[in-house]
Amino acid sequence: MLSSNQPGEVVNAARAICRALKSAGTDIHALADGIGNGKLSEAEMKRLYDAGYAAGVQATEDKLRGAGFHDVDDEGYEGLERMAMDCAIRPERLRNEREREFVRQMVRWLARGRKLSEKQETWLRDCHDRVRR
Repeated sequence: MLSSNQPGEVVNAARAICRALKSAGTDIHALADGIGNGKLSEAEMKRLYDAGYAAGVQATEDKLRGAGFHDVDDEGYEGLERMAMDCAIRPERLRNEREREFVRQMVRWLARGRKLSEKQETWLRDCHDRVRR
């Protein structure tokens, strides 16, 4: 997420890393010192990176839920809202700006309870298939 071309994702990832470090009783300066002095092993760096990444994804999902996103439905079926959100948090996997705008619009529509046309649902499912690969 730190290397994303989406500024919000970069900020969320950086904040998530800081939260992960704080919960481990340290801070970003200690991380930098440790890397510079070779004190952190590759496994430790990967653990910190993974924790920051997971926290960044969670922050993005929480932000979308705050906009009215609804989770997976009672039957365990991965609903259209979840598909739209999966696509929205991974825009780099979509083909072009037209698809990214379509996904953003579908997140808004579905959060407001609007029904999609058959064509829109098919396109969203196609986008989701690409994002999940």
